[in-house]
Amino acid sequence: MSMSWEVKVDMSGIERFRTELAQQLGNPGASGLIRTCLNEQWPKTYLASMQDRFDRLSRGGGEWPPLAASTIEKRRGGHQKELGQVSTRLKDLDPEYRKQAAAMIRKESKRIFTQAVQDRGEPESEHEEKRRKNLATAVARSKVYRLYRSQGNVVRTRKAIATAANVTILRNTGTLFRALMAGNPGNVSDPIPQGIAVGIGGSAVHEGTVQTIGEIARIHQEGLGRVPVRRIVVDPDTDTTERMTGQLDRAVKETRKAAQ
Repeated sequence: MSMSWEVKVDMSGIERFRTELAQQLGNPGASGLIRTCLNEQWPKTYLASMQDRFDRLSRGGGEWPPLAASTIEKRRGGHQKELGQVSTRLKDLDPEYRKQAAAMIRKESKRIFTQAVQDRGEPESEHEEKRRKNLATAVARSKVYRLYRSQGNVVRTRKAIATAANVTILRNTGTLFRALMAGNPGNVSDPIPQGIAVGIGGSAVHEGTVQTIGEIARIHQEGLGRVPVRRIVVDPDTDTTERMTGQLDRAVKETRKAAQ
């Protein structure tokens, strides 16, 4: 006569979790914490990071090429001829503003250089570092002089402009920037198996053109003709990826707990 005990693992909870996981990941229209994370939390987190990036790059000094002189002139309503030659020398400023302008240029140059390091990493050589600093100084000097010129403080200015012109990059109307927010014209957030497709597209027409917001965004994203590449939608950075991963981890844990 023998004695034995049968010990079996209850797999029902694991099977329920596997079924629920497959359903929520595989079916874009499913309900549940995991799918809510993918369809709602992820787009908000990703788009917020893209808007922050857009806002930063639109101010200049980052990876986006600066606006062409002709574009800046157009933004200013064609006042370039009235203003005459733009000087980039401190001695051409009214004397009372020279010291102030020099300090502003140093501060802005340092900010632009620091931002470039954050965006592209440390310079690989002394030559590259010098080149970046010179570029940052040139951009800073240009920005400061545009400001003073708009206020009528440059000696060569023959007519002052009442307010500073809008020379931020890709933000003349704000349409592309607003398209990086869920629910706005041009924004696309399409649930797909195992994730979500987020970006700019759709049929909404861009202000002042016959092209859609998505078509305009694609031109800048990829570059076309004389329009340089200015990527609007990119892979999430490390911080954003970690936040999105944490959101999904919490959703998966709660779903697994509910299935037990």
